[in-house]
Amino acid sequence: MKNRQQDSFEEVVREICAENEGYVKQLYKQHRSRFMSWFMKQYHLNQQEVLEVYHQAFLVFYFQVKNQKLTTLASTIETYLFGIGKKLMLKDQNKERSLVDLSEVDVSLVDNQTVEKEELLHTRARVREILKKVPEPCKSILTLYYFSEFSLESIAVRLGYKNSGTVKKKKSLCLKQIRAQLAKKSD
Repeated sequence: MKNRQQDSFEEVVREICAENEGYVKQLYKQHRSRFMSWFMKQYHLNQQEVLEVYHQAFLVFYFQVKNQKLTTLASTIETYLFGIGKKLMLKDQNKERSLVDLSEVDVSLVDNQTVEKEELLHTRARVREILKKVPEPCKSILTLYYFSEFSLESIAVRLGYKNSGTVKKKKSLCLKQIRAQLAKKSD
């Protein structure tokens, strides 16, 4: 059997879609040891915990390929699995512990695009936590504008404001309130 690292992503897609069980098992085993050693070191977890994360990450990858949600890959499969694993870890740690400081991630193992995505996810998670505490109508305005990407005009119509200028002013006041709250917390 040839080295799977040299396989093209097209071959990986073809074999997964053909449900080649032997190929999938080999692909699973190929990336497991590096994933496990890096995650055990990085997150200070035991082997069983990391094996569970790897299994989940591989399943996400497998079903993304199988369901044709992932048809091209700009990085290596290993880098992609690491990215999924980190997202799973951050999600899990967000529930049980505080978020991992992204400055602790060994960026030599991941590409810049993956790090930027992780930072964006980290920032969005913090913003969502802040938005949970923001009163209405600020919560609705900011959620529609930043997460749903509604225009100011659309928000005015949806929330019953006179015009987009009113929404713009209200959004500005809401952001000032949030900045003031954040400044109090950092003092």
